[in-house]
Amino acid sequence: MAHGFGIVGLKEADALTPEIAAYSRADRRHELHLYVATCISTLAMQDRPGRVVDFNAIDRIRDEYRTPLVQTDFVKFYLDGVPTSARTAAMLEPYLRTRTAAA
Repeated sequence: MAHGFGIVGLKEADALTPEIAAYSRADRRHELHLYVATCISTLAMQDRPGRVVDFNAIDRIRDEYRTPLVQTDFVKFYLDGVPTSARTAAMLEPYLRTRTAAA
């Protein structure tokens, strides 16, 4: 159905290892019919402050699950947030009041 709309690939922006493995298995069984670019999730690797990301694990996942249709050269890193109106970032100083478009 996706091919009927011209879709030939997708990007999994935050792929956990079981998801990447499933894409890889499907390709090896010739059941995957589109390109998939996976961003290897580091969420579990960053589960507490100060924990270092395991780059050896990222390399292992990349090498183990790469196939002709599954690209595993991307990584999803998590930071503490962004300094936008959502105010999810940890700041050293309080957020400054900003003017809204209506003001």
